[in-house]
Amino acid sequence: MKGCFGGCLGRIAALVMLMVLVAMAWRFGPDLAERFGDELGRTDPSAPRSSPEMADAALARYLDLADGDQAEVSFSDAEVESILRHRLPNGLPPGVHDPLVHFHGEEVRLTVRVERRVLPSISELETVLSVLPDTVSVQLRGPLVTTGGLEAALILRRIDVAGIPVPGRFHGQIAEGVQSDSSPELPSEAISFPLPPGIESIHLQAGRLILRVAS
Repeated sequence: MKGCFGGCLGRIAALVMLMVLVAMAWRFGPDLAERFGDELGRTDPSAPRSSPEMADAALARYLDLADGDQAEVSFSDAEVESILRHRLPNGLPPGVHDPLVHFHGEEVRLTVRVERRVLPSISELETVLSVLPDTVSVQLRGPLVTTGGLEAALILRRIDVAGIPVPGRFHGQIAEGVQSDSSPELPSEAISFPLPPGIESIHLQAGRLILRVAS
């Protein structure tokens, strides 16, 4: 169940944050603190809806699927969030925490808090970093698709850092930065990840994450 909901998500978030800082520093320079200080300090108002009990119930259904007792299983966004928060403590890397998961139709919205300390030291960003709070919210939006073989992909359609959209022209660079290679059948802004063992496809339908076993 880790896939892109684990370490891949954390690497994306840190790189997203770095890319948007570079873009903002280039465009606004010393005026950044005055223009965006309030926005950078904002937190996501969404409250976690997760619980250890919900995580255990969801994982039990996944194990039934893995054992061949079912052909498919579906999860709500709250169940996926519960698994991330309560049953995959090492799923997110250090400095990336508080995952929020929301499904809107066929779109995934993943939000995490990224600590400023996980960003690499770049002298050109010193002015920008000095106005940031200790942690900043990063949200990724996009659909899930299943590719050929044993992979799926998250297509980056929108990225927000502290509520500020990252220009779409950076999405391909962000995707490239978190994977060694990409499938030629996917757009440049796609981030691929391996499917869990025995799973043939993963997709969203009617606000639920659906996993199907290989036939």
